[in-house]
Amino acid sequence: MGRELTFSYHILQHGWNGYLRMLDINYKTSYICPLCQEAPEFLIMDGITMGTIKELPNTVEEYLEDQRLSFVPLSNRVLVSDLQTRKLIKSYYSFGLGESEFHTMVNSLEFEEITEYIIYANNVIDEVNVINPTYPNAKAIMELFSRSEPISGIFPVSILSECEKKAIASLSCGNQIDTCLLYEIFEKMHTLRLFLSSFGEVQEQCATSTGFTLHPILAGVLRAILSKIELLNNYREGRKTVEASPSNDTLDKYFPAITKRYRLPMYEDDNEEKYKGCTKIYPKHQRLSPGLLVVVCRHKVCYGFQILRSKESTTTVFNLLLTLFKKPPRIIIYDNACNLHNTCIIREPKLFKDTTFLVDRFHWKNHCCNPAYSLKSVKSHDFMRINSQVCEQLFSTLRRITTQVSFMRIENIFYNVRYFLYCLNEQELRKLKC
Repeated sequence: MGRELTFSYHILQHGWNGYLRMLDINYKTSYICPLCQEAPEFLIMDGITMGTIKELPNTVEEYLEDQRLSFVPLSNRVLVSDLQTRKLIKSYYSFGLGESEFHTMVNSLEFEEITEYIIYANNVIDEVNVINPTYPNAKAIMELFSRSEPISGIFPVSILSECEKKAIASLSCGNQIDTCLLYEIFEKMHTLRLFLSSFGEVQEQCATSTGFTLHPILAGVLRAILSKIELLNNYREGRKTVEASPSNDTLDKYFPAITKRYRLPMYEDDNEEKYKGCTKIYPKHQRLSPGLLVVVCRHKVCYGFQILRSKESTTTVFNLLLTLFKKPPRIIIYDNACNLHNTCIIREPKLFKDTTFLVDRFHWKNHCCNPAYSLKSVKSHDFMRINSQVCEQLFSTLRRITTQVSFMRIENIFYNVRYFLYCLNEQELRKLKC
């Protein structure tokens, strides 16, 4: 018998990496969904803790150096801008306030409509001279008012269709709207349903008539909410449509099908009260980077990936969205969507005014923010069909090469991950064609 041919792992490794470089593949057609094209309406993003070497090559983002923009002030993105007033509201719905504190709270509110709302909802307990809300749903709404979250996140009007937005505006003016349409809006906006039933009157009115007219006090608060959201729309767009160089893709970022790139503005530091949202814990490794950030459409087609240099911060995701899309997707599903929304709103409120941020069903259990950020709270049929776990399913397959790529050079990591995701995309594209 002849001698058995053997070769070392080192030779196999070099041969495989050389093979990946020599493949003549048009990756551009495989990294794009034929249904969503270059502007997906639904975007699902997540990171995988697939460690790579920390010493990544330096890449320079293309900034508009003549711009240095300030953040949107807190007073323009929350309904109750004063911190002490929010603390009083929190005490009010938690265990009540004394008479002097109650008057201090209502006198410091910037909207008279909210003052009327709180006064209408209160109840005086004479024995202990404590004032607290009477209605349970009103307590829940005041709890939302006491948060420092953007008002457009508590009441995500962006998730509604144009017809539904007009209906909400009409409702705030005291006009009657169709009951069936109202229930369709409720399926998308859980917090709106909670708000409209503050005084326990929504169900009775909807059951006894074909139309619904809002309580005058609630209509006033709804007008205040819509005016605050509209205030964000008046900001100019900081990012100019100045395209970056075509060679924007580097070894740590790859999105071949999205041909245009946009330069990032530079922002001043935010010295105001910091938003204290949900906290995400990131795994750490002494020698490895945090992993990959992948972008997937609702049809499970991966648009590309970015190798993370540091922990998966919302600023990284914001920069990626800003450079990739002329108009951001309508729906962004991300495990840290509450903090991502705040990051986007304080920098580019006008650009993201029509974008809704949602936390996927799997990660919602780790959140303590308002329920409007939960994909679970959206009962609309179109949203119920979304598979929000496409990234997790992708990662379960991608983890097969985790050990192999952990200590590769950056060039080899790039070619291996690119080819592996290409193979997964080809499987999904064949399913879409069937």
